[in-house]
Amino acid sequence: MSTKQQIILTPAIDTNETTAVLENKQINELINEFKNVNPAYKKFFAIPAQRKALKNLLETFSYAQLQNAIQILPETNFKEYAPVISSPFELELKIAKLMIFVQREKLKAQKPKGQLIINIHQ
Repeated sequence: MSTKQQIILTPAIDTNETTAVLENKQINELINEFKNVNPAYKKFFAIPAQRKALKNLLETFSYAQLQNAIQILPETNFKEYAPVISSPFELELKIAKLMIFVQREKLKAQKPKGQLIINIHQ
């Protein structure tokens, strides 16, 4: 009796290539998020410095964190003392200022009017 053996060939997956494809997809999606901030956002797809800025940010922050940061820009860009950010490159340069601004706004919202954050009289 002979038994037939089946050999299934599957293509090898190059994890570096897969990572690069995912990274490019995320960068493209993040650039697309700038459509509500900058009417000329489509130019960012072809500018290496803009793409590099998002690649650098993805090394520090998650995709979801960056997406959230970009989505609040239409609101924060018009607030007094907030950093004005209209491109990925500006986001890379000013993300720390944006984080500080958002944190200050949260503290202001939690603090009742007229109450000191730190009471120096005790």
